[in-house]
Amino acid sequence: MLSEILLPDPHSLRLDSASIEDDNLVLKVRSVHSEAPCPDCQQLSSREHSHYWRRPTDLACAGRQVQLHVFVRRFFCDNTACQRRTFAERFSPFLAPFARWTDRLGKSQRDLGVMTGGEAGAAALNALAMPVSGDTVLRAHPHCSATCGEHPAHYRDR
Repeated sequence: MLSEILLPDPHSLRLDSASIEDDNLVLKVRSVHSEAPCPDCQQLSSREHSHYWRRPTDLACAGRQVQLHVFVRRFFCDNTACQRRTFAERFSPFLAPFARWTDRLGKSQRDLGVMTGGEAGAAALNALAMPVSGDTVLRAHPHCSATCGEHPAHYRDR
């Protein structure tokens, strides 16, 4: 029951522990699956190479910032036709590779940023225990082009 409330994907994650550290709620989680598909060839592998921890931020809970400690396993790809020899298990769709926050946190930040704007959105998100800068709120805006945050050309020439 607690896992269904706290975890972004309770059907593919197992909650190992929950604790309060430095006023944050820390959830240690891992995959419930014993094998993972290679991202290149999609062949399933259960042969582990190594492991490491990822620490993305998730939606706040009870006024506390939530820090996930995700146990990530690296596997060997045993497909001889595949170029990739090792790979890390993926946690899609809720956590993109190399992401520092979950997709649902990013969506909440974007939605509030669209409604309120940069600094106002950042202030509201900070009050909701989802700290972010005003610049990040603007960059997350869906209509922000690749040039968001850059100075106009006429300012650069001065």
